[in-house]
Amino acid sequence: MILFVKKLLNRIKTNEKNVLLVLVTITFILRIIIAIISFSEDDINSWADSKEYLWFAQQFVNGNFNPHWEVENHGLEVAPFVPSLIAIFIFLFDSPYWPFFLYNCLMTSIVVYVLYLLGKNIFNTYVGYLIAIWGMFYTDYFRFNIQLLKEPTVYLFLPLTVLLIILSIKYREKIIYVIMSSITFSVLIHTDERYLFVAPLFLILFIIIKNISLIKRIKSSLLWLISCTILALPMIIRNYIVYDEIVLISPQTI
Repeated sequence: MILFVKKLLNRIKTNEKNVLLVLVTITFILRIIIAIISFSEDDINSWADSKEYLWFAQQFVNGNFNPHWEVENHGLEVAPFVPSLIAIFIFLFDSPYWPFFLYNCLMTSIVVYVLYLLGKNIFNTYVGYLIAIWGMFYTDYFRFNIQLLKEPTVYLFLPLTVLLIILSIKYREKIIYVIMSSITFSVLIHTDERYLFVAPLFLILFIIIKNISLIKRIKSSLLWLISCTILALPMIIRNYIVYDEIVLISPQTI
């Protein structure tokens, strides 16, 4: 029995990509099945934050890029990524509900692969598989899939950013990981602006882990910071024009 288990584990280890593809596919199917079973048109009436995201998206589609939510007077009160994505789905499909639900299911399925890579790079392959299997059935990865909310996007891009930063530190010679981590972090903060305040922690990680000289560590951190700033610049410029002051992502960051 022990010999069989060892052979099975070795086979899984040697067929890593195929096994992960199967896990992600099964997860995606499970997410869709639960979404179909759980969603009802009547649920839309009880939505709270989803209605706000939908309203901003509809304003974008109508050409109003400085909308004021009816209960607020501060313009675009949410980070722009999710309402922009909903607006694209409205433009393409008229109704954004199921396109966005499928997007959510995809995000919370891909995160299984990301969690595996995190576990593998921080600990080992077996821990990676354990975390991946946990991610397949974690209830919050099902809970928000049938709403127009930011959570499924955050669930993917937060661990993905952490993973890419770990890889950029582990493989210092590969600048691509630094660039990719800045891109995923940009998506993250344009989805939930509160994560902007995690940026100093990521910068510190680039500097304190001593696998190369201090000069190269500082260069990596500066490259990451500059890339993030460039990616955030369009929103900063837009906000300065609208609010006549520097607002990084949304008024929530003031």
